[in-house]
Amino acid sequence: MANPSPGRERITILSGELPALGPLTGGIIHVDLRYIADRDVIAAAALAAYFAAAAQAHCETLEAYADMVLNDLNNELVPRWIWLRLRCGGHQVIQQDQQPTWDNTKLLETIDFS
Repeated sequence: MANPSPGRERITILSGELPALGPLTGGIIHVDLRYIADRDVIAAAALAAYFAAAAQAHCETLEAYADMVLNDLNNELVPRWIWLRLRCGGHQVIQQDQQPTWDNTKLLETIDFS
């Protein structure tokens, strides 16, 4: 859906879990998503529906799955900044991306990444 306040920078934080399928079978993938919206925002229910569909994708590694998710979210949301963490068992992948001209380090310093 359209960002209700495109001129306002806010960090949106969403978390969830999905079943690990394919080569990652045997556990739960814990997902933490943080982003600063530009054009669009995503509702938690829409993200849950996306993860239900994405869980069916055949990814060989957690890194490949993280790439797929980050690319999909970048394409749909066009966020100013995005941070994604996937955890499955003892394996963790963290990726982030941002628009080339965006910079708001003061806002990012307010985030607890633990």
